Amino acid sequence: MPLADSWSVLKEIWFKDEHVDPVFEGVVRDFCAFDAALSTVYSQVQAYMKGVEQLSEGMSVLADGIHSVLSHGAESQTTSDSCKFKEASNQIARADAPHSAVAKLRRDMAFNILTPMQSHMANNRQLKTNLEIRQRRLVELQAAKRSFEEAKKNHSERDPRHIEARMNFENAKRIFIQIDRHVFEWLYILQEYRGDILDSTLQTLK
Repeated sequence: MPLADSWSVLKEIWFKDEHVDPVFEGVVRDFCAFDAALSTVYSQVQAYMKGVEQLSEGMSVLADGIHSVLSHGAESQTTSDSCKFKEASNQIARADAPHSAVAKLRRDMAFNILTPMQSHMANNRQLKTNLEIRQRRLVELQAAKRSFEEAKKNHSERDPRHIEARMNFENAKRIFIQIDRHVFEWLYILQEYRGDILDSTLQTLK
């Protein structure tokens, strides 16, 4: 789904019936763009590694085939060369050999690229969940506010119904402010560091 379309859907989920501050909306939209970019890079790295695995498997099949055909021939030089070719191929492509080039690449990519990106993506998923929670808490706050306004109109301050409505409103307000502040803090952190995260990923890939 294009970013503009996905943003429209997410905006409806996260900010339904809310007059959102344009700056806050822009920060959330930037977060969505960052998350989409991170997911795209992660998928492309996975596709690259899959291609590397397929290439290494092909090299191993080729080396094994040549070795099986030529290693028992009468020509000693041909036999020697086929063995050297297989050894060289194993140094590059043997996935189960800890010091092969492919095994080293796999470890490096996992440690320096994939694992950090998975961590960032998990944080992004949690932030999306918190945005959904924020929306639910806002709905609860709005309902509590309406009930409190009705209680103020119809009951005295000492009336138990007025007291209960006020307590419900204050509690809903406190809970909303708590999740709202938490979401804002995470968005602010990502606003500051998302460029560094993407740049670090790119530099490591280079």
